[in-house]
Order: sequence, then structure tokens, then C-alpha cells
Amino acid sequence: MEERGRVPEIFNERVQAFITVLFYRELKRRFGTRGVQAFVQGTQSYGEQRGRRMAQRAIRAGEELTLQTYLRRGEWVNTEMIRAQGIANKAELTDAAPEYSAAYPDYIKKVTVCPWHEQFKKMGALEAGELYCRHIDPSLFRGFNPVLSYEVPQNLNQGVCCYHIVRNGYEAAQAAEGSGEGPAPRKMPGKDPAGLRSFEYHCADSYWSYRRTAERIFGAEGTAASEQVLLQVRETCGKEAAERLLQYRGTDFTSCDSREI
Repeated sequence: MEERGRVPEIFNERVQAFITVLFYRELKRRFGTRGVQAFVQGTQSYGEQRGRRMAQRAIRAGEELTLQTYLRRGEWVNTEMIRAQGIANKAELTDAAPEYSAAYPDYIKKVTVCPWHEQFKKMGALEAGELYCRHIDPSLFRGFNPVLSYEVPQNLNQGVCCYHIVRNGYEAAQAAEGSGEGPAPRKMPGKDPAGLRSFEYHCADSYWSYRRTAERIFGAEGTAASEQVLLQVRETCGKEAAERLLQYRGTDFTSCDSREI
């Protein structure tokens, strides 16, 4: 998603993690436990509206809101920059996670490399990363179809891998893969290119989800915290990055038709 010719080097997975950590630290510094709770709310808001966009595209196409559809309707793939750094997501479907009583026919995804985790680790922010990763994927799935349940009992910020579990979900994962014998396909299913969004879009979505949550809870103080985050983005990522985020102020991130500006 870097083909638009618009400063692709600015926005990627690590920048999104960077913005996430900035909000965690700023909200916690200003508001303590209430700030951490607001951070969780902002994470959930971002995840749920992403999931709803995926569901809207699926419904428009006449698709059932199943795990198979969810896997195909994902909105991002790793950027070329992250691939070049050797930290693109490495995930596989596995047969069991015994410590969490998960086994075939559960859908069990094991993640051993993740650029978000690499950024959390670089910033010494594993606490923020653990909280973010505990909530983001379940929130996505809840936004997509609240009847279904998605578990992330462990993530890289607290262990040697992430586990993503959907109980009795293997058949849907196999259908999404379209092949494979035995209890676990070797490859993760591909995503529909039409639904992918750039990391400029996702970084803006993150920023405005946290900002709007902070403003709703803390009013002018939430605005001040968000402006401080924007200042740090400007200082670290450059003036253009901060200005690009601001240009998404009026974007309706709840709509599946919203795109890069």
C-alpha cells in the first residue's frame, strides 16, 4: 500500500505503534489509572470501527460474517519497508496451544515476529504493547461480528509468541485457505486487495480514535494531551507526518468507503 507516491517512508507499522505508545504514556502521565482506561477505550474504538468497515464490505458483497470472511477482509498487509527490515509478521496456524486448552478443531494462530512488538520493545514500552495487543484483535472481531468470540490469551509483549484463538474455528480457516490436509493449513489465507488501506490511513485512524476518546472523557485536557502527542510525532517523524494526520480530521472512519486523502 505504498504505491500512491505520497511520502510512503513516513507511515508504516512501527509509526502506528509509536503513536500508540505516545498516547499510552501521555494519558497515563496526565490522568493515571483513568488515562490507562481511556487508552483501552481508544484501542477498542479503533479496532471496532475497523471491524465494522470489514463487515460493511462483506455485507455489501452478500457474504456471511464468518471467520473465513473476516480473514479475507483484513485491511492491511506488511509494508515493503518492514519486510526489508526483516520484521514482517510471521504467523502460522498450529494444532494446539495446550496451556490455553486450545486444540483442533479450534482456529489457533501463532505469531512469532511482529513489527508492532519490535517498536514497543525499542521504546521500552512493553506494558503499553501488552495492553494494546490484548485488546486490538478481539475488538476488531467484535466490530466485525459481536456474536463470535476471538481470544488473545498471550502476546509477544509478555511471552515468546502471540496466540489468537477462535473456538471451533478451524473449518472456517481451512475454507479461507482453500486447501490443505490435516488439522492445520501451512499458509495463512490471503486478503482481498480491494479492502486494503495504507498505513497513513491506519495511523490517522489510530490518532483520531485516541484523540476523540480522550476529548470525550477529559474535554479540553484530552485535547491538550492529543496535541502533545501530535507535537512528538512532528518532532520525531517530521512536519509532513503531523500535517497528514491533521488532514484526516473530518474522515468518517466508521464508513467502509473512507479512504486515504
